[in-house]
Amino acid sequence: MDLKDNVCGCCRRADKSRDDNAPFLYSTANDMDPGDVPTCIPVLTQVEEMLIAPVHVYVVVRQIRGQQYL
Repeated sequence: MDLKDNVCGCCRRADKSRDDNAPFLYSTANDMDPGDVPTCIPVLTQVEEMLIAPVHVYVVVRQIRGQQYL
């Protein structure tokens, strides 16, 4: 986890432009810590987890020299 001063490396890299007196982005001081998972939430299968997971969009933009097509 690369902990340094109780802050993981991922959080330190995400907050490069953070002020010295500002809380880290994913911290309890910033109300971004989700806490413990409630027991009323059922255990999901791997397929169900993939269906509700955030999607990363990949876009390729290509420039073609010459005519413009509409």
